[in-house]
Amino acid sequence: MKVDEFVRLYKENRNKEQFCERHVIKKYVPFTTKLTECENVVKSTMNVLNEDGTTTFRQNTPVRFLLFHMTMIKWYTDVEIEDIVKDYDTLDESGAFDTLVSKLPMHEFKEFSTILSMAVDDYISNNRTVLSAIDNMMTTLLTVKGIEKNG
Repeated sequence: MKVDEFVRLYKENRNKEQFCERHVIKKYVPFTTKLTECENVVKSTMNVLNEDGTTTFRQNTPVRFLLFHMTMIKWYTDVEIEDIVKDYDTLDESGAFDTLVSKLPMHEFKEFSTILSMAVDDYISNNRTVLSAIDNMMTTLLTVKGIEKNG
């Protein structure tokens, strides 16, 4: 069901909680699916692509919030997400967003949130610490010299 239709029916419905519950159609998403999506969210919200093709580290936590919640709605409901920002605004303005999110499986919500936090932490520790910078410089230096790095 498209977001506009969902919101129209949501507004017409007297029991909004029950209406949203009927649209939650899935109780579980496989771990590997969550992990892959978290890695994609991290990649798209932790770097800015420069004109020259390089990337610069910049966190975009509002977009991470948006991607997290809209992915949850996409996975667990029959609501079709086509334009993430527009669909979020439509759901949120009507009040349907909070009601729908509250009906998602809480254990899944917590697990996806935890995996996303871990993926963010891993990205920062693997790419943004002094130790990772030294490791990257050593790898580059050894590669230039034609030496294989061990561990």
